[in-house]
Amino acid sequence: MNTKPAGTVIAVIAVVMLLLFAGIWTWILVLSLIDAAAGNPASIGNEFVVAAGALSTLLASLTSASIGSAIADVKGQKSDGKGGSPASSVMTVEKVAAELSWRSKAAIVVYILVGLGVLGVWLVMDTLSPEVVTAFALSLVGWLIGAAGIVFESPPTSSPLTKAEAAPTAEATKAKPRKSARRFSI
Repeated sequence: MNTKPAGTVIAVIAVVMLLLFAGIWTWILVLSLIDAAAGNPASIGNEFVVAAGALSTLLASLTSASIGSAIADVKGQKSDGKGGSPASSVMTVEKVAAELSWRSKAAIVVYILVGLGVLGVWLVMDTLSPEVVTAFALSLVGWLIGAAGIVFESPPTSSPLTKAEAAPTAEATKAKPRKSARRFSI
């Protein structure tokens, strides 16, 4: 009989996944640096390449989906009419971060820290860098560009309403049933 709550099991799985991700990438970087010090290209076993690639793809996908879900939640709060003043309905990084679970935040931090380490090793090793390191470094750059789009998103500008926009139709003012939002989080 399982006496642990589901949240604890999910938290354990998340922590194990993050530790496995960090551990495998640390091992790959150590092997790469040792071989590079000897002037040889790194020899990384296929099992590490597959595991590192799978975990990197998993974390990139989960963190992106989690951030996207949080943005949708914030935008949903903005558009449901309960936001209060217009100033409180502006989407900010702080509001998006507040929607993320601690597991999502931890995954984002671990992904970025490990990724920056991989990126640094890739830049230092140049041609001696194994293909798996090059692939993850470039993938991280793409992920960071997407994240920068969120962080540096310009606030909406206020434009004067046209006469049609200022006077909603009777159809638009009827209350519409709200679909339940499905939240994605790691």
